[in-house]
Amino acid sequence: MEDFWREITGASRATANQHGPLYSGVAASEKLAETDLGRRRRDFPAAERVGARHSFDPDPIARIMSDGHHRGAKILKGYIREMEEKYPNWSKEEQQRAALAAYNQGPGNVRRAVDEGRDVDHYTTGQDYSNDVLARAQYYRRQEI
Repeated sequence: MEDFWREITGASRATANQHGPLYSGVAASEKLAETDLGRRRRDFPAAERVGARHSFDPDPIARIMSDGHHRGAKILKGYIREMEEKYPNWSKEEQQRAALAAYNQGPGNVRRAVDEGRDVDHYTTGQDYSNDVLARAQYYRRQEI
């Protein structure tokens, strides 16, 4: 389990460079989050309601919704349940991170990555989806939005 969990590392260079020449890591995720602030402010009340109903941090939900994926919260809820059932011994944070990765790559690829001893993000876009979403969520919390 220790190999599974790692610090939130933020966006990979591949993810960050999709939006123009940047750098990588948490700083890149934060820069990308700045561009989402308006949409995030708009979507946060709905994300907060969904998060409260499902014991999930509303910031990652708002991040997904800010991309125009308003049904994403419902889809994510299903993945949370699936990861809780599949990995009952994992911490809530690990299950939620796996659910974010499943949202991007599908739950089969999360299971495949775990079975291969890889990080849950191994098959996600840029191999960093959950890390990028969580780094942006941390940025939003610091902005007290």
